[in-house]
Amino acid sequence: MSATTEALTRKLGELHEEVASLKARVVEAVRIFHGSSANASSSMSIDEAMQFAAKWCRQGEGPSEVQIRMRELEAVLTDTVAHLQPDTPHHDNQTQIQQSHEMLQLLHVLSQLDVLFQHFDAQVHANAFEVAAADVSAMDRLVRDSPSSPVMDMMRVQARMRQNQLRCLLDAEVDAVCVTSPNKLELFPPQNLWASLQAANRLAFHLDALAAAMFRHILHPLVADPTLVPQIHANTLTLLSKPPSTSSSSSSAPLVPATAPPSSLTAGSFAKVLQHVLSVFQFIHAHWTDQSLLGNVLWNTHLSTPLLALVVHNLPSSVSDLAAFKATVQPL
Repeated sequence: MSATTEALTRKLGELHEEVASLKARVVEAVRIFHGSSANASSSMSIDEAMQFAAKWCRQGEGPSEVQIRMRELEAVLTDTVAHLQPDTPHHDNQTQIQQSHEMLQLLHVLSQLDVLFQHFDAQVHANAFEVAAADVSAMDRLVRDSPSSPVMDMMRVQARMRQNQLRCLLDAEVDAVCVTSPNKLELFPPQNLWASLQAANRLAFHLDALAAAMFRHILHPLVADPTLVPQIHANTLTLLSKPPSTSSSSSSAPLVPATAPPSSLTAGSFAKVLQHVLSVFQFIHAHWTDQSLLGNVLWNTHLSTPLLALVVHNLPSSVSDLAAFKATVQPL
């Protein structure tokens, strides 16, 4: 082995030792801050971990002291490998090179995750859920692309905890902007909720849930009972029962009883049912102008089948009455 190769080999060994030492300190600090076990068996005290974290975690926009050193170590490693003779047998060197690369890569991932955790916590505190959702997506990519190890498993748990935290917060936001109860619907400004749900891949889930609740408490009763009339006041829609007149008692029976076929309505009464359904959609659109997908979900998933069945059931049996029926219903 030449003097140059021997010097490079020694340099690799020293670099490997420094990287291993740095990794051990980072992993121990991570275990203290993010682990679920007590710190009784740790070789680093909490105060020491906090002091080290101040050097490791990014301060402001620039890289931290440890991050700068990691870059320097990578540069030294790359330069040293480049100067090794390719035909020189150096199995031990190759092992150290591979291990050093893997350790530095792990440190980079841990550093990025720690930054993301801190940024996520700050965004959640500021109710910036769309940005927090982007942080969760970045966390998920990092942990998914990283090989399994005890420290990475710990970070996966931390990432999943934040994902669940965000979902719970978004669930509460959805509950706050849409309050449903039997025959009553209240809508409030969603602010940036739809974008946050989209970023968190939860928009479709919540639109399905909202549509189901609106259909169950508002639209299904309207289609089933022609005596119900929607009344709108500000952000509240309420279904009130209008007593049927004696002359139309037979035509105002429930449209969709549980055990018997519905009684047919007059064209005027049927048109009123359609008008009431339309008013519900107009109410929703007026308050949530930036969410057109909800109407599609309401129609395609819940309303189209029962409403089309109602249309078919109430078509006039006589061809001579079709023109009058069409004239009454078509304007809607």
